[in-house]
Order: sequence, then structure tokens, then C-alpha cells
Amino acid sequence: MSKVLKRTTSPYVRVEDSGIHGMGVFARKRIPAGVEIIEYVGEKITKAESERRAEIPLNQHKKDRTKGAVYIFTLNARYDIDGNVPYNTARLINHSCSPNCEAVLSSGHIWITALRDIQQGEELTYNYGYDLDSYEDHPCRCGAENCVGYILAEEHWPKLHFKKKARRPRRKLTHEEIVKRQEKNASLPRLPFVVVLDNLRSLHNVGSAFRTADGVGLEKVWLCGITGFPPQSQISKTAIGAEQVVSWEYEEDVVSVVKGLKRQGYQIVLLEQTPQSRDYHEYEPHAPVCLIIGNEVDGISESVVPLADYAVDIKMHGMKNSLNVSVAFGIAAYHIGNRLRDLSV
Repeated sequence: MSKVLKRTTSPYVRVEDSGIHGMGVFARKRIPAGVEIIEYVGEKITKAESERRAEIPLNQHKKDRTKGAVYIFTLNARYDIDGNVPYNTARLINHSCSPNCEAVLSSGHIWITALRDIQQGEELTYNYGYDLDSYEDHPCRCGAENCVGYILAEEHWPKLHFKKKARRPRRKLTHEEIVKRQEKNASLPRLPFVVVLDNLRSLHNVGSAFRTADGVGLEKVWLCGITGFPPQSQISKTAIGAEQVVSWEYEEDVVSVVKGLKRQGYQIVLLEQTPQSRDYHEYEPHAPVCLIIGNEVDGISESVVPLADYAVDIKMHGMKNSLNVSVAFGIAAYHIGNRLRDLSV
């Protein structure tokens, strides 16, 4: 006949319905910080058995992961404790992203210990400390102000915050947040990266290039040949003031400008279709970089092509041979800018 173990008790706690999930454990009286409140007990099992048992509740509750709780604690290098037994009162303690307790291993025993003073009637909680793997299987309902939405060890929160921000936008930035970001960007150094606009005929494209140059963080815009230059209303209409914050210079002779930049050590890169052009993704920049953008119809001047160190293009998958020049510049410029920042870290 198997031995029936008595349910663990503590003078500090009582069990009742929880607003977090199911049943919970609550402070019967005030508990000072550092007190060992109740022992976490259960069946001593091997690591292999631990791994097998951990999958059982999740497989049984695929439709409701909140019911797929795992009660296994690490005991030592060889054994774990499976607390999913009726006599383990501590198994009813719920998870919280802002816990008032922690599980402490002491002399071969696991104690739920108060992290801070806990008031009478307050629910006991601790962070279950789950890994980032399959975190979506373990939604959190703790209701804490800093709740991250999932049952997860705090050390993984930065990665989770990144995942959530990238995938699940909740709102637009406020005007104040945008202004604060602008102020921060204004203090950052410009990249060792310039663009040469070679005979662009559209002032709207020139304005768009200024706006992209500011967004990427280019140090200068060179305007050559028939390319228009500020101040002109059609440039301002698309630049929206970027022409006032990005350094620029007009020089009619594009070859002279490119040769001068080459003498200064700039890597000359064409955004153009040539037999040697490679997809822009494959280009690894070496600072400083000069990217040359050509005319909307004729492309980059033939006299400039022999001066280049590299040529990139953007693969097209439709009937048209190229993108609008300002769109193509945005794609290539952000790739180069991001790679230059990666290399500078």
C-alpha cells in the first residue's frame, strides 16, 4: 500500500481562489522579507524523466496552454523535483512578472522565500523562470504593471520586448516622442557616406533624395550637371526641410567631383545596370563611400562609369527594368548606411 503524504502547510499562508489563475496562495499574516514561507516538495526524479514529464501537460492542453503548467524544479546536477503532487501546497503559487517571492535551493530543499515584506491578504507569486523557447505557449495573466505578457525569466525580457515591438505595434509615436528622437539623432555623427546626383531632371526626385540622405545620416549631397539645387519650392515640397539640415554642394562637372572624392579615399559605387553589377545586398561597403545616382532615363554619365570601384543594382521581377530613381536610392542608401553602422560597432 502506497504511503499517503500529508499536505504541506505553513503558518504564513492560506489557499483560496486567485485573480491570476485558478487557486492561489495568500499571506495569512504579514511576512517579512527573507522569510522561508513554505517548502516546495514533490517526487525526486532523474533528468531524463524530468524532460519526459515536462512535455506531458503541454501536449494534454494544446487548446489551452494556460492549463499546461510544469511543476518541475532543478534540485541538483542529477535530479529534479516534480511538484505536481496533491500534497505540495506550494505548487498553487502563481507566476508574476512582479513577484514578491523567489524559489531558493538551500541544503537540498527548495523554499519559497519572501523577496520583500508581504502584507496580510496579498497573493504570493514568483517568476517561474521559463526559457524563451516556445514562450508563446505560456501566456501570463498576472496583471502586474510591468507584465510582459508571457511567463518568462526576466533575463529574457529584452529579447521579448524586441520581438513584440517588431511584430505587434500598439500605437503610433506621440509628437513628443518623435521630437525627442529627432533631438537624439541631431547629436549623432553623420556617416562617412556621400551621394552624387548626376543629371537628375526631376526636382521632386532631388527633394526626395535630400530627405533620404537625412534619414540615412549621409554627410553630404553633391548635385551635378542639370540637377536642380535649393532653394526651389519643388525641392522643398518633397524634402520637407531636409535640404536645410543636410550639407550639399553644386558642381556642374560630375567627373571632377568623382575624381576629387576618389583622391580623398572614397569608394566609388554606381547604382547602375552594368555587366559587372551585383545585387545591392551583396555589396559590403568600406568607408568612406560615394554612391552615384544617375538620370531618370539615361542613367549615370558614361564618363563616370570607368571611375567606379563597384556597381550595384536592384533586381526587378516585373516588366519594368528599374525603379524610380528616388526609390532605388532609398533602398541602396539604407543598405549601405546600415552596413556602415554595423561595421563601426
